[in-house]
Amino acid sequence: KETKCLGKTWIDIANPTKSQIRQIQEKYKLHDADIKECIDKIQIAKTYEHPTYMFIVIHAGIQIDHHQIIIEEIDIFFSKRFIITIHDRPFPIIDRVIEKLADPRVKHPHLKKNQVYVLFELIRKISNNNLQIINQIVSDVSKIEKQLLTGEYKTSITEILKARRNVLQIKAITQPNQVVTKEILKSKILTNYPGSQVYFDALIEYQEKTLNIVSHYKDFIDGLTDINNIIANHRLNEIMRTLTIISVALLPLTLIAGILGMNFIKFDLFSHPYGFYLTIFFMIVLEIIIIQYFKYKKWL
Repeated sequence: KETKCLGKTWIDIANPTKSQIRQIQEKYKLHDADIKECIDKIQIAKTYEHPTYMFIVIHAGIQIDHHQIIIEEIDIFFSKRFIITIHDRPFPIIDRVIEKLADPRVKHPHLKKNQVYVLFELIRKISNNNLQIINQIVSDVSKIEKQLLTGEYKTSITEILKARRNVLQIKAITQPNQVVTKEILKSKILTNYPGSQVYFDALIEYQEKTLNIVSHYKDFIDGLTDINNIIANHRLNEIMRTLTIISVALLPLTLIAGILGMNFIKFDLFSHPYGFYLTIFFMIVLEIIIIQYFKYKKWL
């Protein structure tokens, strides 16, 4: 769709066809290499500065669906005359930014001196949305911590892996986007708009804080992974310890049964009328002695 926004033409295209992209290229004289990257859908955030416009590729997390972040690549063409945003899925954030900046009731006095604020506002909203996704991840991490404390080990390890994957994904989005913001800050396009550096300096600082939060929760999830491994190892050791004690406790009884069961050895005990009961009684006493010995050694 095409919108007039603060003296610029803003064209936003969701899931475009190759012919639509080629039409945009011919109308606005866009470089072939940029158009090829729009069609191929590259996965690297970057900027290319041309004499008449700047080509920007950034990534945004749309939402978390089934414990996985849906990532969208956004290709931006920015110049004095136009803004073109191209993406595969409908992206409500762009619609909200366009509505805000195109609304005549909302005053933007600073834009008379600095129209690059439009680009700043778009990247800022994308960064805010990434932070909201981080908040969802934080909520998931809190639930995982409670699961560990309540002993739900089987579910917690799966949830930890999902949360760790999401943290790594959001970091893989935020860090390259910060590099792109720094490249925009150094670009020649900002020299035409005095004072615009202030906006992008603040944006870089905001993205840095977001990265610090992501790094913190990555370390926190790694800690939860270690705790889960320690608990799992402890449970496994307890199981092995219990099985070992049972095996050792029953070993003498098995030995006695094996000896008495040898056909080529004759015992007077077999001819005794209470021989069987005496043998069972002896085994019970022996088992009690073994258990008491284990308790004395604090193995039980």
